[in-house]
Amino acid sequence: MKWDQRIEIEAPIETVWALFDEANPQRIMPKVESNEWIVQNDPLPGSSYKQTYREGTRTESYHVTITEFVDEPAFKKKAIQFILAKLFETTLTFELHKLAEDRTEFRYIGSNIGINFVAKTMLKLGKKQENGGPVVEEFVKRVKREAEQDANLSEN
Repeated sequence: MKWDQRIEIEAPIETVWALFDEANPQRIMPKVESNEWIVQNDPLPGSSYKQTYREGTRTESYHVTITEFVDEPAFKKKAIQFILAKLFETTLTFELHKLAEDRTEFRYIGSNIGINFVAKTMLKLGKKQENGGPVVEEFVKRVKREAEQDANLSEN
C-alpha cells in the first residue's frame, strides 16, 4: 500500500516542523507512547530510536531509522523507516514547503510493504484503500489542526 497526500496549513513552516520532533510524538501520533534515542547522529540521517506504540491493551516497540533529514528555511523533510509488527516494512516521509510566512504545504508520503507471506496476503486481502485510506487522512488533518492551533496561540 502506498500513499501521497498534501494539505495546506495556515501556520508558519517552523510551527509545523516542531510537531515532528522526536521528543513529543503524541501530539500528532497519539498511540505513540515514547521515543528513546538509540543512536543520535549529527546530521540526523542514520540516527535511530526505539518507538513504543500502544494499540488497545497491546504495546509494541520497534526501531525507527531516520533515512533523510533536511532543515532549510523554506523546505523541510524527514524520512523514516521501520518494521511494523514483524510484518511490514514501513517508510514514511514528511515534507514541508513554505508557501508564505504563515502558510505551509504538508506532504505525507508513505508505504507499507509485506515482508513475509502472511503480510503480503494481508495486504492483498485487505481493502484497496485509495491514497492510504482514513488512517492517513486523519493523520494529515491532525497535523493541520495541531499546527494551526499552535499558530493561533502564538499570535495571541
